[in-house]
Amino acid sequence: QQRGFCLQRFRNMAAASAVLLLVGVTQVMGGGTYNVNVTGHYRKDFYLPKDQFFENNPDPVNGGRVHMITTSPVPLTLPFKHVLINSYDILTLPNIDPNAKPDLEHFEWAKPRYNNVTRTIGITFHSQNTDLLSSGKPVKMTVIDSQDNTITGQYMPTLTKQYLSYFTFSKDRRYAIAHIHNGDHGDVTLKRVLMDGNIISTLSTPLLPFNIKGNTHLVATFPMSSKLTRGDSITIQLDFANGESLGYNLRVPDNVAHMMTWAKSTDCTFPLVNQTNYDDVESHGITSILMNEGDLKKKCNVDFSITDVLSKLDSKGIYPEFKLWALNDTVDLIADTNTALLHRVTEFVGDEVDGHLDENLPNKLYMAIAAESNHPSVLTYMGGKTNRFIGSYAGITDIQGLDFYLVALQQLLQSYYRFMCKEAMLIN
Repeated sequence: QQRGFCLQRFRNMAAASAVLLLVGVTQVMGGGTYNVNVTGHYRKDFYLPKDQFFENNPDPVNGGRVHMITTSPVPLTLPFKHVLINSYDILTLPNIDPNAKPDLEHFEWAKPRYNNVTRTIGITFHSQNTDLLSSGKPVKMTVIDSQDNTITGQYMPTLTKQYLSYFTFSKDRRYAIAHIHNGDHGDVTLKRVLMDGNIISTLSTPLLPFNIKGNTHLVATFPMSSKLTRGDSITIQLDFANGESLGYNLRVPDNVAHMMTWAKSTDCTFPLVNQTNYDDVESHGITSILMNEGDLKKKCNVDFSITDVLSKLDSKGIYPEFKLWALNDTVDLIADTNTALLHRVTEFVGDEVDGHLDENLPNKLYMAIAAESNHPSVLTYMGGKTNRFIGSYAGITDIQGLDFYLVALQQLLQSYYRFMCKEAMLIN
């Protein structure tokens, strides 16, 4: 399916982007409270106008999505007691109860991450609260760990015309790859790029510092001194010569682009169960198959589970050749500690989830955080279907899908597909 190729890692990117600068003032050594500098990024939700794509949902004009990154001056101990945006504790947002009434007045979702090796902190959230993101007031961030160490700072969300549409790595992970946009009329100069607070390399292509002409974009590569593992939490910072900075928090993606398909036919395409059919699918470039427990038992006529198949594959050392996208829209499978589950391409937490802004937001947030905690090397994924609500969901999982259906004139389809492939880029 086409959505499994160009759109497989869609992130709702803004036409306009922004920078958040947190200004650190004082570091109180021994007192457990540390003021820090924080860099970030703020984007409005992107959507097509109704004369181009009709949809009854309201235009998402308020708020947007925010990244904030910083580095703790001291090691922190998990789990965190509190993570506050102003006075609101975002750790209270995830909720698996489908009947719970979520508080969407402040946040639709928020995810804090901490890398205990690099001591980097990343907080990403989406909010339509105009007092928070459109008031012109600084926003306070406070992280309190289990030993009462407190990391605090403040930031000002401000829209800019520069943004990073994706950050990924070469197949051998020897190079980092950044796709950088400049929406201003004038040129800008990128001075340096930092990963986890450290300069990646000055031996980039093009060579840093380099200009990005007005209303253009470019792809730059940076040699890596060390290889990262899929699922590692990292922070990226772009520093421009005009003093502006952009900051992002993400997890290291897979080093190959997978082609996914639904198991719509009656054929059994599981290795070891029907190896011939699986080999045929793989020969056509399909590397991942969405299939749930019911599909496996019905189409393969077997009584064992997906986890059983994965365990057998694991014991035979077949990985990493086979990558399975199991339909894991269950809390039980997310909580499963079977090591064979670590070999999957992704943890699939739901499909077409964005029909409403309701309890589905904290529910999918709970599942994504649980999956990331239980299977840290497995990326999370969920599918979407709307033009105006997709931005409120994008970022809950590592990979956000977006459906579009081939029911239109060929000319319109070609135009829309070219547009989606251009605009629906990788990483948050």
